[in-house]
Amino acid sequence: MPITLLFSAAFGVLAGALFGFSQWLVLRKHTELACIWIPANSLGWAAALAIIYLGATLPDESCGIWQILLLGTLTGSFWGPLQLAIGSVTGFGLVRILRAD
Repeated sequence: MPITLLFSAAFGVLAGALFGFSQWLVLRKHTELACIWIPANSLGWAAALAIIYLGATLPDESCGIWQILLLGTLTGSFWGPLQLAIGSVTGFGLVRILRAD
């Protein structure tokens, strides 16, 4: 399980950097500190994907269908807090960008 968390967080860093880079292409036209947006996205997505993959890897072949459904429901119910994690980190970066201008 630790290796899954490590790889899912690494994937989140990569995906977040790609999302952030795409958005940076527009943001850089409006502020000099737009480069903060890329690492902010990377950190936010790393946290979110680690939590998602943790929930997805908890069931194993010994789990019954009801246990899997319960774990899926619980993991799905964390989507709001995951969005909060992404939003908090990227929001912090955005506030830094806006305060600098």
